[in-house]
Amino acid sequence: MAVVGVLVLGLAFLVIDLRSGPRLVVPQDVPVEVTSLVDATWASFLDAFPAQRRCIGEVTLVLVRHVEGGDASFSPSERTIHIEIPTTPERFPESLAHELGHVVDRSCGGEAAVGDAFRLAQGIPATRGWSAGDHWFDEPSEQFAETVVQIVEGRRLLHADVFDVTDDAIAIVSDWGLHG
Repeated sequence: MAVVGVLVLGLAFLVIDLRSGPRLVVPQDVPVEVTSLVDATWASFLDAFPAQRRCIGEVTLVLVRHVEGGDASFSPSERTIHIEIPTTPERFPESLAHELGHVVDRSCGGEAAVGDAFRLAQGIPATRGWSAGDHWFDEPSEQFAETVVQIVEGRRLLHADVFDVTDDAIAIVSDWGLHG
């Protein structure tokens, strides 16, 4: 992995480039302390999903002052993650890992590959649509993204009080990430 960066007046421009694989682009000045969080989260994500590297592709990370509907979002059509700043060092990696969960799901067919088993493991009705639920946390796709947080970060702090991620769900997503 090559990390290319330029430090100017305490700000860094970051591009994480794997030449033949997935790539995370941050097309703006990023505070130096955020650069290390981005680098560590991206590396942990790729380590957790080696079987999916071929389909992840290029993803852009944009730090913004406001995200409609929450603290972070992924736009599949633009292949862009938006994360609201300012944020805390504890919150940022979880937000990024969560949105990377949506990236791997949408880019690599997470629902088709493990959706039924994942729903069963989480106790979600098999008939529930992948992005359907009364609240964001009822949606299987959101619980999948939170499972990715658990796998990548080794913990969940932000939404752990909202719902549990089962050991079986972690095993299903982890196995898919490692072996396809």
